[in-house]
Amino acid sequence: MKKCQQCSKEIEDTSEKCKHCNTDLRNWFVRHPIVSVLLGIAIIANLGRAINGAPPEESNIEIALPKVSRCEEVPLVVVSNLEDGLNIQGGGSLKGAKAVKSNEFSSVYFVSADLDGLGLEGTNDIATFAVNSLDGTGLMFSVSNVAGAFSDWGSGENTDAHLTMRSDGAQESQDCVNKR
Repeated sequence: MKKCQQCSKEIEDTSEKCKHCNTDLRNWFVRHPIVSVLLGIAIIANLGRAINGAPPEESNIEIALPKVSRCEEVPLVVVSNLEDGLNIQGGGSLKGAKAVKSNEFSSVYFVSADLDGLGLEGTNDIATFAVNSLDGTGLMFSVSNVAGAFSDWGSGENTDAHLTMRSDGAQESQDCVNKR
């Protein structure tokens, strides 16, 4: 048995995904085979040039690596907890929730989802929240104007971290929802 790096719960040694939080446990190169191959090609090409005496500044090899997505699936327990704080008349729900871990704050995930409810059938109703854990425990705050208007969650802007849509990961989590 080993512990999941994300949720710290015990899982089988051979597990590729955590059965508790659904974290992908495979190494980075296995999870990103295309990027791994492109990096390998770039390294081999530059080594070949160096062996043949070409200085690094003469190398004109450019490889455009695809941007690695930071979008993560959001466990249902987190979506359910966020929905508990919605204040939409007639009830509301969050659809297609995606999370992005902030690089700016060590324990903040920005969670965005399409807000669904009476009068919210458009495309500009994506709510963004901040949570400090994807295991369903911990703090939850509204970050976007939509989340603030349709939930009872306190504003992330009023925290010591001053969480806003300009914080690293907030806008990207909305982009993840828009891409689905």
